[in-house]
Amino acid sequence: MQQKAGIEPRATFHDLRALFLSLLAAEGILQSDLMRLAGHKSFLTTNRYYITPTQGYEGRAAQMIDRILGGRE
Repeated sequence: MQQKAGIEPRATFHDLRALFLSLLAAEGILQSDLMRLAGHKSFLTTNRYYITPTQGYEGRAAQMIDRILGGRE
């Protein structure tokens, strides 16, 4: 439809799917749930093609480790 209208596609279905799964992963959704949502039989497929690190994930991971080990925020 976009091609017929002469509009350059900006995002594909797979781009949106990757964004959806990456955002859920960043919010802590379980890997097994992400795999099921994607309809994959193996998480390796989901991880390899759809889940990308989001900005700030290192900081969130460090905060989580601090909270677990030291009880601070």
